[in-house]
Amino acid sequence: MFSNIFDVVDKAIFLKKSSDLCIGVRDILTACQISNAAEHKLALKRIEQLWNAKPDTGLGNELDNLVDIVCQYEEQLLS
Repeated sequence: MFSNIFDVVDKAIFLKKSSDLCIGVRDILTACQISNAAEHKLALKRIEQLWNAKPDTGLGNELDNLVDIVCQYEEQLLS
């Protein structure tokens, strides 16, 4: 499956980053708010991944919710 140890390490790093993103986004969606710049960055990254999600699907709803939460956070920063 893997031709060398570097392929394994690269895959492990990718999986960790992916799971960290999912956990962070889950926490944001559960709290319905962004508390800091790191969470804001995670939410924007996930929005980028979901950008072409179809409306009224699970991914589309996640996108809508994240966009609303990000907008609320950014409005608070500007006020």
